[in-house]
Amino acid sequence: SSNAQQGSEVVFGGYDANHFTGQISWIPLTSATYWQIKMDSVTINGQTVACSGGCQAIIDTGTSLIAGPSSDISNMNSWVGASTNQYGEATVNCQNIQSMPDVTFTLDGKAFTIPASAYVSQSKGRI
Repeated sequence: SSNAQQGSEVVFGGYDANHFTGQISWIPLTSATYWQIKMDSVTINGQTVACSGGCQAIIDTGTSLIAGPSSDISNMNSWVGASTNQYGEATVNCQNIQSMPDVTFTLDGKAFTIPASAYVSQSKGRI
């Protein structure tokens, strides 16, 4: 629980439709070892910025990072206006989130578009 709310829920082997809207898209695994799938492309403003021609990807809900080949990640960072800090992490000015582009991940022919508010992890600084 967070934000002073009480209670939590975990569901194994299924899902609770009360916690989302829309449809679930089932993407076939290319390897069950790491929840690996085929990704068709990553686009920003209609331009392919990563995974040109398709690539393999791992869906990891336990991380908040987008990782990949350095050239693809550098290109994505450039498109969204990110720079790399001294720790090797891509950073953006949080005041720019509203003007940053959506990123579209195409998986199994289905486009999943996310706004900057979903791909930027906001923090107040590093200690």
